[in-house]
Amino acid sequence: MQAEYRTVSAPVTLIVPAQVDTTTPLTLFSTVEEVYARIAGNAISREIVHLLLEATRDSGAVVVLYRHDSETTARVLWPVAVFVSREHALVCRAYCTYRQQYRNFRLDRMAACHPLTTPDDYEAARA
Repeated sequence: MQAEYRTVSAPVTLIVPAQVDTTTPLTLFSTVEEVYARIAGNAISREIVHLLLEATRDSGAVVVLYRHDSETTARVLWPVAVFVSREHALVCRAYCTYRQQYRNFRLDRMAACHPLTTPDDYEAARA
């Protein structure tokens, strides 16, 4: 059975899924990344878009500095989807270890993002 997608139009000649998750074909990720980066413009780092899509695709985790209201907190997120909201904001649906529940995180509130790594990852890279 083929998944049905809600789509979003962007100022490019492509139509892409409005949501990317683990059911999205791997061949679409680079195209979606390009379109989502264009939607975000300068408001969101292209690197943040890339890392969140990569973590979603690979079922990995990221560490982000997240700004909300007047506070900035470090969060470990396990993304399950990245999508364009009805307000045309890029949003990441993820399990947050800080709040211990699934939440939606706006990408424009992320000050920094990097993959969560372990000492085993370092050893594997050296081998």
